[in-house]
Amino acid sequence: MDSNIPFRERPQCAVAANSSGGVALKFPYLPEDIERLIVEMTAELHLQTGRQLVLACHLYREWISPIIYRRATLKSTARAEKFAATLSLTSGAPTLPPLGLAHRVRVLNFANDVDTQVVGQVISLCENVVSIAYWKSRSKAIPTPFIDLSGCVSLRRLSMDLKHIIPQAALDQQLPPAHPLLQVTHLDICSPDITELYSILSQLTNLTHLFFCEDHYLSIPTRAHDIPAYLPTNLRACVIHDASSPNQGRNLPLIPSLSNQEIDPRVVIGAESYKEELLDSVPYLLVRSFSKLLLDWSGASPAGTDVWAEAENIITARRLQRAGSLEVHSASASTTLHT
Repeated sequence: MDSNIPFRERPQCAVAANSSGGVALKFPYLPEDIERLIVEMTAELHLQTGRQLVLACHLYREWISPIIYRRATLKSTARAEKFAATLSLTSGAPTLPPLGLAHRVRVLNFANDVDTQVVGQVISLCENVVSIAYWKSRSKAIPTPFIDLSGCVSLRRLSMDLKHIIPQAALDQQLPPAHPLLQVTHLDICSPDITELYSILSQLTNLTHLFFCEDHYLSIPTRAHDIPAYLPTNLRACVIHDASSPNQGRNLPLIPSLSNQEIDPRVVIGAESYKEELLDSVPYLLVRSFSKLLLDWSGASPAGTDVWAEAENIITARRLQRAGSLEVHSASASTTLHT
């Protein structure tokens, strides 16, 4: 297809040649809306084909580039640098991508070893980004340089060590009124110590879903009992994931006592599935492998199957069990009074 010919100037039919060079068939062009649907669905279902179609003509490029640039998974610093350079391109030649590519980016995922400065550079270009995931190797050291999220006015989901965006000295202070964290609904935290962030969590009035890890199973009972006091009222689910090393020897009996009636029903205990045959026998435990969590954090899990859907199912089941227990208890108390 000649990309220099506008679609409106194409002839109303196309001619296909057979193997001997003769004319075999004439067929009309599809209506533009049908053609666009086919092209866009092709790019949705097979991104690599979409990248090839985008070179076919200017119109295909306009249709497909929002799909290609909607989600970016950058697995190295070099790729992130090239992506930032592409987003920074300006007009000047017809072969260059159109202006506004950065505005089409909605999801950004960075590998753990991507340089923090480059991560910040890419994020600063993508003002319409809705979800950012950057789970850099966890460390008690303060990550530098800081990542500026001030331009991310559409941000709703963040998976990151909050020390990348909030200085250590400011962790116990009030967030500025326009801070992007205040609009986040889903927060996955990889900060080493969640207690440092309690005062921050209580300010996030739009937060509905919170996920964080505990490095030792012995910390989970304390955390499960004290964190509800710092959760915003709109929060629907809080997942505390046991990130203990298998060498620590999990004390699984601790988990059932947490999973039933003793904690806030919004708090769900999660664990890795390396001992799946044992963990599956624990009621109301969210068993999820780390590979599945990576899909969840990047927004790549199918709708209704991610860690939050599973957590909310557990919460609903626990609440129903509690309601049933209360009814039984009330009926028993009423019978005792009447006798």
